[in-house]
Amino acid sequence: MRSVFRKGRHDQLDANELYEHLPSFDSESLAEDLQPHWERERQRKKPNVLHLIFKVFGWQFVPICVLYSALEIAISAFQPLLLGGLISYFSQGQTSISKESAYLYAMGIVLCSLVTSLVFHPFMFYVFALGTRIRLAFAGLVYRKCLRASVSSGESLGALAISVMSIDLPQFDLTFYFFHD
Repeated sequence: MRSVFRKGRHDQLDANELYEHLPSFDSESLAEDLQPHWERERQRKKPNVLHLIFKVFGWQFVPICVLYSALEIAISAFQPLLLGGLISYFSQGQTSISKESAYLYAMGIVLCSLVTSLVFHPFMFYVFALGTRIRLAFAGLVYRKCLRASVSSGESLGALAISVMSIDLPQFDLTFYFFHD
């Protein structure tokens, strides 16, 4: 990767010098997977994009969010208890907590913070990657719609597509991060 940055800093990069994207980020295959679900959703009385997203991508999002939330709740519950135990060790006149127990309390506090840090960043990476896949799938659907549209529909469809792709679709990258919170 460093060689690509170094070459790009000094010369122009050609398209064949860049790395290929991962197959899971292929817009064409993502749009193909989303298309039949969208057609079924359009048959409903009130089509709902959120319903469509959860139908297609929910199984990739909900289980890992439940696990992450359970871990976050457990750590949020244990860390104050451990801190209380450590603080009570320093209380005047206390004899019930040994020095070894105080070290264990301190180690527990550090481990809670470490686990939170080690789990949070991969989880956020996964959530942002999922948001990107959803954005790419919907961009593929918008692109297909533009290709199928007749020329007589005018420029408004192209302008609308550009607006959707440049303003609305990038919101998917952050949506799942905020949805989880």
